[in-house]
Amino acid sequence: MDASGQIAGGSDPFKQAVRALANLEAGLRAAGARLEDVIRTRIYLARFDDLEAVTRAHAEVFGTIRPAITILTCTMVDPAILVEFDADAVIVDEQEG
Repeated sequence: MDASGQIAGGSDPFKQAVRALANLEAGLRAAGARLEDVIRTRIYLARFDDLEAVTRAHAEVFGTIRPAITILTCTMVDPAILVEFDADAVIVDEQEG
């Protein structure tokens, strides 16, 4: 979703993925985490045929960060949504080691 609550990226799975990952990163930052703290992501695809575009977006956003990935196909609550992500992050207190 974009700031106005609309599905961002139209029917382009890559653009939807990039926006969804930007939203994920914003949520992490709001919780005091960073992409580097992500240890696992789950990718939910409405269409398996979008796998290449969505994993390309994931690779571009995460770069050298390599969280474990689970990929699932599912029915979305809105047929216009092509991809969703969730992530697990661990924040290590550097003072505690």
